[in-house]
Amino acid sequence: LLRNNDARNLLDEKLSNWFLPYGEKIDSIREPFFRQLLIAACLSSVRELLRRTRIRVSLNKARNMFGIIDEYNLLKPDEVFIQYTRLNDHEDKEKNDKCQNTRILSNCKVVITKNPCHHPGDIQTFTAVNREELKHLKDVIVFSQPGDC
Repeated sequence: LLRNNDARNLLDEKLSNWFLPYGEKIDSIREPFFRQLLIAACLSSVRELLRRTRIRVSLNKARNMFGIIDEYNLLKPDEVFIQYTRLNDHEDKEKNDKCQNTRILSNCKVVITKNPCHHPGDIQTFTAVNREELKHLKDVIVFSQPGDC
């Protein structure tokens, strides 16, 4: 929004060409109507970018967890151990049984992101595995030592 040429190019992209013959004569940055058009065009571009990059995941299939390292060196590269506490009461068949309140992901692919996620490399896939020796770790992601954390 600082140079007339850039402003004119943005307006050319977003609007029909009805004012193109007069575009050279208009100060798109200082004239209030065109300045508002520029702001609206910028906001529209940002909204569209946010809409396209949003990944929708249902709440019962996503968790925020801390990542820790496998101190026992049991996991192979690209393997993780995840045992999570169930969030919804209707998931629990036996509410009084503490062992039934958690679930271990086993032999399935999981997608893990860093928070905040700024780069496509911040999203990675791993294989969740079950290891008896790690069952005492709950609501964390256990990453292998030799793998990327």
